[in-house]
Amino acid sequence: MAARQSPSNPSLAPAPLPAWLASVGRELDTTAPVRLVPSALAAGAGHQLVAYRNHAGTERIFALGRNELGQLGVGFASQEGTRGLVEGFDGDGILAAAAGVQSSYLVLRDGDSTRLFSMGNLARGRLGHPALFPPADALQEHEEPRQHSLPRAAAVPLPPGLGPIRQIEAGFEHLLVLTEDGQVWGTGCNTDGQLGLGSASSDVFELTRVPLPLAVEQQGGVERISAGADTSALVTKSGTLWVWGNSEYAQGMHGEKIDQITSPLAIKPDFLPSNRRLVDYRCGGSFALALDDRGSVYSAGYDHASSSVLYTWGLNNPHGRLAHGALPPSRSSPSSLDPSIPPAVAPHSHVPQEVALPLRQLGLEAGAGEGEGEARWEIGEVECGMESLWVELRAEEDIE
Repeated sequence: MAARQSPSNPSLAPAPLPAWLASVGRELDTTAPVRLVPSALAAGAGHQLVAYRNHAGTERIFALGRNELGQLGVGFASQEGTRGLVEGFDGDGILAAAAGVQSSYLVLRDGDSTRLFSMGNLARGRLGHPALFPPADALQEHEEPRQHSLPRAAAVPLPPGLGPIRQIEAGFEHLLVLTEDGQVWGTGCNTDGQLGLGSASSDVFELTRVPLPLAVEQQGGVERISAGADTSALVTKSGTLWVWGNSEYAQGMHGEKIDQITSPLAIKPDFLPSNRRLVDYRCGGSFALALDDRGSVYSAGYDHASSSVLYTWGLNNPHGRLAHGALPPSRSSPSSLDPSIPPAVAPHSHVPQEVALPLRQLGLEAGAGEGEGEARWEIGEVECGMESLWVELRAEEDIE
């Protein structure tokens, strides 16, 4: 009996790709184990792309999710959730996929070169088709663009000098392309300088080369690129991180808030232990994560929860050092029969759980005390001893 698809998965579960393919008439592709194409899985703002190879060696792309401006590339736009096979692309093999807000991108092998395809919302130049959506100053008064969306994958016109593509990354409304020779190109929204062109300009409607500082080449050139929300980054082969675009929450990891960084700016890796280097950076909007070559992860950016929420996990003890509650009483304990005692908690916590803070007892309010007349507070030092947990709550006003 086929498994029913739930509205959401509270934990990781296998994706029913064979059932999805059968639902769009591709039962023949499921006659043998369906194999995913490496590096060609993408998740955007409400839609996903999954590239696969069938038993005959044919590579296709299954798309599902939101499709209001044709970002699934199935040949039409729809206001309802949709699924289907992407149409309109061709090549010798699928190399990569990326997805942004109402936009999707594919890289195909074409002999010794590559081809770039895009689909979805044409606005702000994110798809790299200037002929289909010219800049506003190129339109006559009251003139409308020729079309607003691309419901099928269409080949992006590549500028002269843009060689074979190694990597693509999509932000909210901009696209970055890294070529095999280490050049970085971009198109789309640039209002925060996320295209790295030296200014926070209006939209860019065609792939434009990002002028990289000389130091990037001196550091071995570009190893990989990253784009997320309105922020962009690159990591050099020697492990130096360069970030540009929006960093209003310090997600650029420069140690300070900068609204607009219009050109690639190197960070100072003071937070790294000696003999380590960064190998990846990912921006999630108002925060970012960086990975070093020893597997350690570093974060920066907006973190409102850290000032008002405490999480603990691990092995509890009879003294309640995780602050989750009391452990189950022993069978011989009289308290095990006392209904007034709160329900016991598990002795182990395998995932972080929020700790209830005694705010009312201290005359504080939830929400970090941001309202008028409330004592503003934050979590200070946290110490976990062998048998106890100590938490410091700092308040700006005296507490009775």
